[in-house]
Amino acid sequence: LFLDCNYFSSKKNKVYYRLNCEERKIKFSQNLISNDPSTLLVGHAWSSIKDINYENFIINFKKFQKDHLLKDKNILFFLNVPQFSNGIFSEPCSNHPKYIIKKRNCDYASRKSKIILQVESVNIEIQENLKKNNLYSVKFFDPFKFLCDKLNCKQVINDRDVYIDQDHLGSFASKLLISYWEKEILSLVYDK
Repeated sequence: LFLDCNYFSSKKNKVYYRLNCEERKIKFSQNLISNDPSTLLVGHAWSSIKDINYENFIINFKKFQKDHLLKDKNILFFLNVPQFSNGIFSEPCSNHPKYIIKKRNCDYASRKSKIILQVESVNIEIQENLKKNNLYSVKFFDPFKFLCDKLNCKQVINDRDVYIDQDHLGSFASKLLISYWEKEILSLVYDK
């Protein structure tokens, strides 16, 4: 099931109406209840939501859990990937001749860059807010753990670009990330 709307967003959001999210939510809910999955995957570009109201987020999430009988289900939350800027907006460095990007580092971005710190703080806040509200059935998958060390976040792995633009992983990096999480995800899915 794929919703393509922020289920936990406010109906006041203009995008919510433009994407016809209310109708999509109804169909999604009907499918979710009739299919009774053991595991639900939740993903979103969380850092794109400006000023997340975590109190409302938790209220909406708890209502979503209750309405869909998800109390004893696995809920896997996929958090934000680190965003970066190589100084050439929206394209990986490999698309440009070396003389254009010679002053830019295409291999990694500092973990202390403003955008990476902002994105990571959203990941941390989501986890903390769900945990402090006793929503322990939620398991978190944080790409920072794979893509970053204490100082930097990778933009290139094995001479291949991690991103296709500023914040979307390419297929190569996506497959690496899935492989990194595969055992944990499968154990959650099949142990229920």
